[in-house]
Amino acid sequence: MSARSPSAAINQTILVVEDDPVTQSCLQQWLGRWGLQVHLSATLGEALTWLSARPDCAAMLLDQHLPDAEEHEITAQMRAQAWIPLQRVVAMTAAPNAGEDPVLMEAGYACVLAKPVTTRSLAGALSICAVPMPVWRSDVATGDDAVEPEILLPLRNLLKRDLRRQLDAVEQALSRADATAAGAVLHTLSGAAALCAAVELDLAVATLSACLLADNSGSARCNEALRQLQRAVERVLES
Repeated sequence: MSARSPSAAINQTILVVEDDPVTQSCLQQWLGRWGLQVHLSATLGEALTWLSARPDCAAMLLDQHLPDAEEHEITAQMRAQAWIPLQRVVAMTAAPNAGEDPVLMEAGYACVLAKPVTTRSLAGALSICAVPMPVWRSDVATGDDAVEPEILLPLRNLLKRDLRRQLDAVEQALSRADATAAGAVLHTLSGAAALCAAVELDLAVATLSACLLADNSGSARCNEALRQLQRAVERVLES
């Protein structure tokens, strides 16, 4: 992967294929919080047409029950298209036991995202798809959630001041297999990262939090999520 400036914006577009406007809105807001561009499609046909002109999209969030196609047909069409590898496609479904659906599990998708989607599960899916993130969101001084630059810089300095201590606390808690204590620190860190628009850190915190809820704190997935958090912390401190 090529080197990138810590403060540079990453021009990454996520294709969201979803016909429910509420889910569309939630995903668009959450992805925007992480500095990502979003293209919305309500049908598989619209999505494939858009992909044919933009095969460089970072990842695709694909609902499995669309107006023009259902799970089996969606899987067949996605296998036939050549614009995005299935390893960058996340299947979304509200079906019971979504993670155990044999069709979805064998289709070759990056992962299966159960509805209702949460920020933590979404963060984990983006991590699996290896979507690159900037250290800082570059457009934070614009829009409805704007933070004035003269306020933002002191906040980011405060974040950096406490960051090493917070990472140490998470590492120590996990070494004791104390997921509750680690989760409490991550909860505090999540709010600070979001307020400071520390995109990569925010995503890493959400990913590790999701792992701790789903897995044993010593699982391979949690260990990789911890390494992701450690890398994000170092990049913030170096920026």
